[in-house]
Amino acid sequence: MADQIKRLNIADEKFSKKKLLGFSMVRMGNILQGLMIGEVTYFATNSLGIAAAAISIGMAIKTAIDAVTDLLMGAIVDRTHTKWGKARPWVLAGIPMWILTLLVFAVPRSLMSDMGIVVYITILSTLVSAIFGTMANIAYETHIKRSIVNNDNRVRTLTVIGLIYAIGSLGLQIALPAVINIFHASQRGFIIIAAITAIIGIVACLMAFFLCEEYSEEELAAFEGYEPEKQKENVPISVFLKSVAKNKYLVMFTLINFMYMIVMMSSFGVGQYYFQYVYGNLGTFSIVMAASVALFPVFAAIPKLSKKMGSAKLISGSMMISIIGIIIRMFLPQSIAAQMVGYLAVSLPNIINACVLSQVNYELMEYGRYKTGVVAEGMYSAFISFAQRWQRV
Repeated sequence: MADQIKRLNIADEKFSKKKLLGFSMVRMGNILQGLMIGEVTYFATNSLGIAAAAISIGMAIKTAIDAVTDLLMGAIVDRTHTKWGKARPWVLAGIPMWILTLLVFAVPRSLMSDMGIVVYITILSTLVSAIFGTMANIAYETHIKRSIVNNDNRVRTLTVIGLIYAIGSLGLQIALPAVINIFHASQRGFIIIAAITAIIGIVACLMAFFLCEEYSEEELAAFEGYEPEKQKENVPISVFLKSVAKNKYLVMFTLINFMYMIVMMSSFGVGQYYFQYVYGNLGTFSIVMAASVALFPVFAAIPKLSKKMGSAKLISGSMMISIIGIIIRMFLPQSIAAQMVGYLAVSLPNIINACVLSQVNYELMEYGRYKTGVVAEGMYSAFISFAQRWQRV
């Protein structure tokens, strides 16, 4: 039996363009979906005329539920053992996620009271984020780890994915305020954007499923140096959480992610309200965000910077710069130049994390396995997501 196991050699794995394409598409799809669902509060208040306090309560409930489902979903991924792999089947959770996202914006306004709309949006947004969105995003991390084992291939893939994600998300961020402005923040405009992005997202899910095959349990166990049966053990959430306390780097990484969420919360959503109500022109926000193109050359330097500084220091350093950007935007609110510089600084962690975050997570998984003997992949990704979401509650 042992002789029949294909033992992977780092030099044997070739860089896969089809896996790069599949993972890039699903990554962009997940980010676009996150941006769309982040528009719900703005959509409800400006397109449907719902009181901000009412929809904010609904979104707070959604976020609280979202925060407690992460570890459960991570455990489900770790307990999945099919002929398609552990994480690969769950990439298809993105299909109902996108359908429900479209339905959030297609709320039948004329048939519901304001309270009915709040309940409708809260329920659908919760299903989108807490169930299907959580599953798709957690499975994405594990899917890459189990499909690409050569570290150089993985870093190269993640860097290209980060660039594609940056271009795609920037395009949507530039388009959203402009389209919303053209349609005067109408429901029709939001439905059009949601429908277009939903088509892209569903196609991306199918591409990732068919193009990105996982290695078998036996292949991965042979490559990483443990028994295949260890991978198939069902690790209880309580056992995983106990192992977290012994992984000091995971704790440090989680704190960095808290900072990351603080920065990101102050960026796009707040910017829309600022440019509409303070500056007086929402369309100008598109011009400010377009300045992010100036950061694209940073992608070429990330591998060298990561090797020289270390991934964690690179991420934390970029977040310190982003805090400076927030201060600039606060103290020079009427200066377009200052807003552009501040937005560039705030956007920097997004670019760094797009390329480095997943790789750090994989290294934490390996360190945790060597340190505690606990083999968990989905729950590691879930723990980081869990920490990020509680920052938003």
